Amino acid sequence: MTWTDVPDPSKVIKSAFLRQFATNAKIILRNEQGLFVMEMTKMAKHTKTKEPGIYYRGPAQYEVKIRRKGVAVSRTFDTFADALQFKATTVSKIDGDTFIDKTREKRTRLSTVIDL
Repeated sequence: MTWTDVPDPSKVIKSAFLRQFATNAKIILRNEQGLFVMEMTKMAKHTKTKEPGIYYRGPAQYEVKIRRKGVAVSRTFDTFADALQFKATTVSKIDGDTFIDKTREKRTRLSTVIDL
């Protein structure tokens, strides 16, 4: 593959670079037309809130991420209050050993259950 085959080489380089590194950088390339300078920044996906484990993802999107006792739970809510309530109840269930993880059951197909 050559640079002429790629419609916009800067997008290819930028996406590959940002997947690899988490810092801001400046890349200088040399081609037939001269020097090509490209500045890259990696944006954070989430903004932290005052409550640990709850992240602001955009307008009306709050994501809760919980990792305790080998259990990983993640859900998105429209309001901060709903996210806070979910976090409190889930953490108490995990700590009290009453939490039932249903993600495996949701992924299991009916044909698999019938075959078993």
